[in-house]
Amino acid sequence: MRTRTGLTLLVLLLSAAAGVSAQPVPPRGTLLEWGAGLRRLILDRTHGYGGRYYEGGLFRTFTRQMDYEYELDLLTYRFTLFDDPMWVQASGGYRVYTGSIDYGEFVTESQIKHAVRLGRRSTFHVLGVQEENLRARRFFVEVGYRYRLAPDHQIGVRHTLGMEKDDLDLSLHYTWRSLAEGGVHLELGLLDWTGNFVYHLIANSNRSFDTRQRYLRRPLFWAVEATTPSRWPLRAEVTAGLQRRSRARVDETVARIPGHAGYVTEHLASFYNKEAVRYLGVLLEYAGSFFTLGATYRGSYGAVTRTPGADSTGCWEAASGLGRCYVPYPYDFQSREYTSAFGLHGALRWRRLELRTEWIRAINADRLSGAALPEAYVMPYDFRERRLTGKTRLSYLAPTGFWGALEFNLEDRNVRGPRQAGTINLPFRRNFPDQVVPFNRRFTLLLGYRRPRLELTAGVSYDQDGDLYSGWGIPSQWRSKPARFDGGFFRLQLTWP
Repeated sequence: MRTRTGLTLLVLLLSAAAGVSAQPVPPRGTLLEWGAGLRRLILDRTHGYGGRYYEGGLFRTFTRQMDYEYELDLLTYRFTLFDDPMWVQASGGYRVYTGSIDYGEFVTESQIKHAVRLGRRSTFHVLGVQEENLRARRFFVEVGYRYRLAPDHQIGVRHTLGMEKDDLDLSLHYTWRSLAEGGVHLELGLLDWTGNFVYHLIANSNRSFDTRQRYLRRPLFWAVEATTPSRWPLRAEVTAGLQRRSRARVDETVARIPGHAGYVTEHLASFYNKEAVRYLGVLLEYAGSFFTLGATYRGSYGAVTRTPGADSTGCWEAASGLGRCYVPYPYDFQSREYTSAFGLHGALRWRRLELRTEWIRAINADRLSGAALPEAYVMPYDFRERRLTGKTRLSYLAPTGFWGALEFNLEDRNVRGPRQAGTINLPFRRNFPDQVVPFNRRFTLLLGYRRPRLELTAGVSYDQDGDLYSGWGIPSQWRSKPARFDGGFFRLQLTWP
């Protein structure tokens, strides 16, 4: 009897010890999805706000639809670097976030991916990303094939799909081990590889067109991702991409008017478009039994230079009876955008309480200058700011998978530059009067449900700063008093092996 009782107690003690050791560990972070988002921006130029030739820059740092809470809305609604590892490490899944940005508009992003084993060495995979926000309206689709040469070596190819024939991208890649286990992923991308072929098809036809582009220096894209094993307490990540400077000649139709003897005359403007992009993300993180501490660096740079074509003004007639006249392109300008951001993040789990926090100190710049700016802009501007972004969440985790949390989201912005007429950086504010205020802060109540491969979150926010002023520092036209309800949202993340 004593022996049986002793064995029972030993089993209970071992079960309790196993239960303690099986307690969920604090979440860890990743920057790989941040890098994947910038990669999609580089590959898909057509569906960004304003189209391929938007004059405001590659990253759309500011668009005229944005209000001064837009970035705070994204901070509140998007998946964080703590949410991304579940997505990055899964071979298949679906996730979405949707949140209110105005009385009649949501901002939303959905992603779906899946991989199918075709044999012992071959895998087919597909990725779809739908974005509807104030920087893009796109449905990005990419299909790929991987072949395992050896246990630690894979090669593959990926290709984008879309309606625009001149905006298709082909990439070749090599992977050593896997990024989840610690490895390296290398990519060489041939951007718009069908572009010049499509240009010649249009040029040799008698069909009318709005815009045609011919690359004089083709855009190539190089990317690298490298990680240490996720099981290591101290781990690191690097994600980087570079699009070399490209140069293209663009002809666009200005007007079509009747000509003599029944001819139709096309007025064309030509310009040269140069672009370059690069980004770099670095993460260093240490995970203990009940806490995670990490540091990040995120930097990006985008440049666009637009110069008039060298064509002299004149007209000619083709055998098909189509007359064409070249007119001077009216703009000559440069756009430069860059961000350099250092961040600290951490997570702490004690019993049923979990604390997550991330703070980022960023230097942002958006510059527009040149001899002839687009008519939508009143003067050159040189926007610079130092921004402090913070997100802190305290959660209570219920035994059944339900949880609740209170979150604080913050943006403090210090605009730099000369003061004119009592306003800092007046040239920028004349172009974008409602985009920048000194600070934005809100509290967000979260309710969620969590399982190993499922996480559902819903939230509503309470405005802490009042929303009474526009970017000019004058009373807002649409509010006579602060509006404390600051929007709602939901997130869903579901993955499968």
